[in-house]
Amino acid sequence: GSCKSSQIMLWLGQAHHLRAASFTEQKRKDEAKVDYKKAHEWYGKVLACEPGNAEAQQGKNQVQFEF
Repeated sequence: GSCKSSQIMLWLGQAHHLRAASFTEQKRKDEAKVDYKKAHEWYGKVLACEPGNAEAQQGKNQVQFEF
């Protein structure tokens, strides 16, 4: 992915993160784990482009132990 689209990558990470949280509330743990992993990957891509991105770092920290 291009660093020009880091804001889109952040949004994708957040979208997967929110869906994973919803799956967790619904006790759909396997589906949640898939989305937590995808969120973690997207947050990592943002941080590769923008190491100081606080939103991506916070999101990555929140999901890193969920999958």
